[in-house]
Amino acid sequence: MTEINLLPWRDALRNAIKIEFLIVMTIILALALSILIIGANIIKSKMQRQLKVNTALQANTRVLEAKFSAIKTIKIELNNLAAKQDALEKLQLERIRTVRLLEQVVYQTPPGVHLTRLDKKGLQLIFEGVAESNVRVSEFMRKIAQSKWITEPHLIEIKGADSSKGYYFKITAQCL
Repeated sequence: MTEINLLPWRDALRNAIKIEFLIVMTIILALALSILIIGANIIKSKMQRQLKVNTALQANTRVLEAKFSAIKTIKIELNNLAAKQDALEKLQLERIRTVRLLEQVVYQTPPGVHLTRLDKKGLQLIFEGVAESNVRVSEFMRKIAQSKWITEPHLIEIKGADSSKGYYFKITAQCL
């Protein structure tokens, strides 16, 4: 048997509910899509802003690295200058020491002793020369031992030369 709907308003109500459901779903879909688009745009703008910040930070980092390398160069130059200054101070002290040493050698050398060579290696002094007698060599060593700037004389060698020349000697000592 055929069904006859005696109440057509039920069909109309169902159709109205379907249409209302589709309209609500379309509105929700449109809202969700717009929220997604707005969210994507916000995220994109924040990413662009962060990229700008990163670019600025990288530029600042390059500038700071250049300054750090300049500072390192300046520190190296400063260390080199300090080393040069130390060397100059040592040379200045050595110059004073050399003058005092030569002055002491002049005052400590007795008559009858002729120095032919004076070498300085570090703090060690090597005297070579000719003396009229062994007594003059002993006197020279005694005066060296009493000196303020020269100490610890040691006779390395003494030998007789020709009778007219005297005695050849070699003495080592320490300078202060």
